Amino acid sequence: MSDSIKNITVLMPVYNDSEFLRSAVNSILNQTYKDFEFLIIDDGSVDETGEIINSIEDSRIIYKKISHKGIAAALNYGLKTSSGDWIARIDADDLNTPDRLKSQIEFLNKNSEYDVIGSRSVYFKNKGKILFFIKPPENDNEIKKMLNLHNPINHSSVMFNKRKVMSDGGYDENFKCYEDFELWFR
Repeated sequence: MSDSIKNITVLMPVYNDSEFLRSAVNSILNQTYKDFEFLIIDDGSVDETGEIINSIEDSRIIYKKISHKGIAAALNYGLKTSSGDWIARIDADDLNTPDRLKSQIEFLNKNSEYDVIGSRSVYFKNKGKILFFIKPPENDNEIKKMLNLHNPINHSSVMFNKRKVMSDGGYDENFKCYEDFELWFR
């Protein structure tokens, strides 16, 4: 791993999530860290996804529409298409805090032994209703132990070394959901 994290791609797959898409995109475009490629892979949406993305003017956005094959295939396409050495994931119905990328890059620059990191998450129904808060385990043994029960790593909070994930085969396209759980478990 290099001494300094550079070449970040924020990767967002989207399939018929137009209701939440603009807010998710804005949560990335409004990051305090600004130097990244924002790759949005439209997995064959038939809603207003394309119109929404095309209405947002920001040179960091790269929008690609593919035929519908599922989230794992869209993510693999994104990994192959991305120019970043590091991938920051977000889903089209999630939000990130404004300092997410900056905080993760600073952490990785101080802790070069890590290939995958994530963060705490808040699940909410609307702005005034927090459903629950997740504080994932912080060490390798605790993460592996929890993986036997459920996925402790929120995919929309993850930043990972693309080379490492690609060398491990990327996402398993046989999984139509829980593709992240399978990847972390592997």
